[in-house]
Amino acid sequence: MTMSRWARVVGASSCAVLALGVTACSTPGSAPSEAERAAQSEGLEPWFSLLSEQPGFEGGGFAEDGESLEFLWSEPLSSEAEEIAAEAERQGSVITHRQLDRSSAEMAEASERLRLALTEQGVIVTSLAPNREHDAISIQGPELSEDPALQELAARLAEDALPAGVALEVEPYVEQVDAAFSTD
Repeated sequence: MTMSRWARVVGASSCAVLALGVTACSTPGSAPSEAERAAQSEGLEPWFSLLSEQPGFEGGGFAEDGESLEFLWSEPLSSEAEEIAAEAERQGSVITHRQLDRSSAEMAEASERLRLALTEQGVIVTSLAPNREHDAISIQGPELSEDPALQELAARLAEDALPAGVALEVEPYVEQVDAAFSTD
């Protein structure tokens, strides 16, 4: 993963989705209040809208500090995107950029290849999705998280189906219960 000249490294955080597709992320103990987030969201909204229309945009949201935006890109930034970010910074907003190694489309294709390979081997998969950074695909299935042999099979299939550098993450299975049919 490479970063632009105006980027900074941000670490792991917990996130919540806000309006306009903006995700608010914060580390424990440093989270701004909901009112602060709403005000920040309003101030950052124009920059989010402008940058989300640029080629290669893959997603974005609040960085872990809760006061700046972080954007994910799958191709080099256009000069227009760099100009938008520079203008945002001149006006007091902080915008970071992280270059992803692959696009959402590439990850969707890899996910589908893996899903088909697992299905052909009889492995039941209830969830399969790339992570935000596009460097791992998480899978979930009723027997998958409990059966080491199935996990090994999934890992072998992932080697052929996934691009180099994309990890396979087997998540614990959580049965989905439809609330409409709940007896509680």
